[in-house]
Amino acid sequence: MTLSFVNLIPVFLVFILYFAGMPIVYALFGSTFFYFYFINTGVQPWTILQKVMNSTQSFSMLAIPFFVMSGSVMNYC
Repeated sequence: MTLSFVNLIPVFLVFILYFAGMPIVYALFGSTFFYFYFINTGVQPWTILQKVMNSTQSFSMLAIPFFVMSGSVMNYC
């Protein structure tokens, strides 16, 4: 499998959006939607949303946002 320039566009898009002042979560989410909507057209957009919602059911994946949230709470207390 070769890596073409078209497949690198979402990577550049993440950095462009991040350095433009957008929060990293929205930059990652936007570049993911850009990739699956414009480059990989074989995937339906609702499938992406379904995968995101299914990943929130995983206990190990929920540890990351809760860790960040606890750090934010400890910063204000």
